[in-house]
Amino acid sequence: MLGRAKNQYDSPNVTFMEMDAQNLTFSPESFDMVIANLILSVVPDPNHVFKK
Repeated sequence: MLGRAKNQYDSPNVTFMEMDAQNLTFSPESFDMVIANLILSVVPDPNHVFKK
């Protein structure tokens, strides 16, 4: 899916990254808001995602 997204939205202003939603490597101040539609249906421990 990342390959398809990169091909469809080829822009120097967009970066596509793959990482574990339960162990994100971003600093806490990286974003004002995050939208992750349907993410809870694909992680092993949905409650852990909200702990950070």
